[in-house]
Amino acid sequence: MKSFLLPASLLIPLSLFTQTEHILADPAVKWAAEIELTFPVDPLTFSANEDRTATLAVLKLNEPDRGLGGYVNHSLNAKLWEMAENGDWEAYSNSDLTRRLENDELLSIISGPDSIVTVDPDTYEEKVQVSWDKRPFPHEARFVKIRQLLTYNDDDAVFTAYTLAIAPFTGNEEPRFWLKVPEADVLEPDSMFKNPDFTWAVRYVTNVSSPRVDDFQVLKDETGPVMGRFFDRIMADTTVDIYAAANDADPLAGDKRMCVFLRGFGQHI
Repeated sequence: MKSFLLPASLLIPLSLFTQTEHILADPAVKWAAEIELTFPVDPLTFSANEDRTATLAVLKLNEPDRGLGGYVNHSLNAKLWEMAENGDWEAYSNSDLTRRLENDELLSIISGPDSIVTVDPDTYEEKVQVSWDKRPFPHEARFVKIRQLLTYNDDDAVFTAYTLAIAPFTGNEEPRFWLKVPEADVLEPDSMFKNPDFTWAVRYVTNVSSPRVDDFQVLKDETGPVMGRFFDRIMADTTVDIYAAANDADPLAGDKRMCVFLRGFGQHI
């Protein structure tokens, strides 16, 4: 199961290289890997038919405009589009963030112009027609692509995900630009409800479509097979709480806790 929580806000940027290298240099991080994922971010058009095992829950959606503009802006991509146009976040041509887009180049990508050159067959005169295009519109890009760094701290038996880059995605054509996600302090989800800087948040939970460990590009490995190490770690440490279901209030204990490993995890390690 994978749970995805992405609040929209403006944060203080930090060099991606510095951010990643700093994380990898942490001796507590025993395993780290990157992956590129696709998530739906339009709560009004999300269909369970796309993944019958997934759920998309709206946590916060503040949009004062109740007209057409508000409908268009309810998607996270509308906010990403606005941040790109305003230069709030750095824009790049690829998910690796190796080539930053200049302002004029970015504006050309997201709002034209497109040049159409035609040649008169009789006079051989060239005619250039300039048409302004702005596609995909925010409400037409129902997904985002994100590049994430996943780390594992063996001391605490904790996985942590860092979102490094994000891009509006139609589901068909490749993203036209990528935004570097600034580094931020650890967020307590409950705090965003009272914080006016957070205007959009959803929780997306997948099951059968969750990425596999083999899908990740491993950058650091001091544990061997990380999931095997994780299960060994939590099975041996009773201070690590384990729950039978995501909504359970109380963790498993005693024989019930051990049965989880014997019936489930232990059979697959």
